[in-house]
Amino acid sequence: MDFVARHWGDLASLLGLTYTIWLAYRAKTAAEQARDAARAARDRLFSLDTIKELTTAKMALNEIIRLQRLNVWGVGWDVVLDRYESARLSLVRCEHAPGVPQAQRDAIRLAVVRLRIIVVKIETARIHQDQTQLDIVTINRFLSTQIDALERARIAIERSET
Repeated sequence: MDFVARHWGDLASLLGLTYTIWLAYRAKTAAEQARDAARAARDRLFSLDTIKELTTAKMALNEIIRLQRLNVWGVGWDVVLDRYESARLSLVRCEHAPGVPQAQRDAIRLAVVRLRIIVVKIETARIHQDQTQLDIVTINRFLSTQIDALERARIAIERSET
């Protein structure tokens, strides 16, 4: 009892220090949990943005196919070229978005390059007014394949979230 009486202040300081360390540990854990929750929310927003861009690109490609099927030279090529640009820009944003699996990122990168090539072919055919330069059936087949690839990318991104 004499020991407790003599060292009461030391024991109280030790208990206070222990309690402070425990509170600091809990605060650190709470801060880490908050950081992890914020990171998860940010990643989810990025995923939703990427899915939106993939959907936008798919819609533009579907519209391009529809317009090109109407009548090759009766098509409003300015509108079609605008849709190509919209699809390409959406795909560029997807290519650089976080959370896109590498296989889909590579497919998106290839689609961007091919869309550029198609646009050059269309513009060249328009300048020379030579419709034989365009094989709309082949172009539409490629665009349909890209729409399928974009849907696979969307599914892969959604699955990676769970």
